[in-house]
Amino acid sequence: MPSLRRQEGYLSVDHRDSPGLPRGFGFVPGKPLPPSAPKGVHVESPTYTCAHCGAIVWMDPLRTRPHEYCARCDHYVCPTPACSLDCRPLMKLLEQFDKAAPNTVLVGPDGRPLRKAG
Repeated sequence: MPSLRRQEGYLSVDHRDSPGLPRGFGFVPGKPLPPSAPKGVHVESPTYTCAHCGAIVWMDPLRTRPHEYCARCDHYVCPTPACSLDCRPLMKLLEQFDKAAPNTVLVGPDGRPLRKAG
């Protein structure tokens, strides 16, 4: 059985030569707080991408309880209730959308197309 560590990403916030960021900077309601990075600190932590909504979650090294996991799709999921209730992988939803509307152009957050139509 493959390790779940294969799904991990990496976060590095280096504020050794900057004024730093306060705790909660970039906070999104319903999502876990990002790590604080005060002045003079270099924070390193593993991350994972929620398979059900695509949110990037940092893995607090001090956390004692296990991270949310979906046994149906064998991936980590974020702690929001909607992602923990049912297995609805984001990639599967995007594939279903693509089949239903093959000539539709998906646009990313920067406004550029994610793929070409047709």
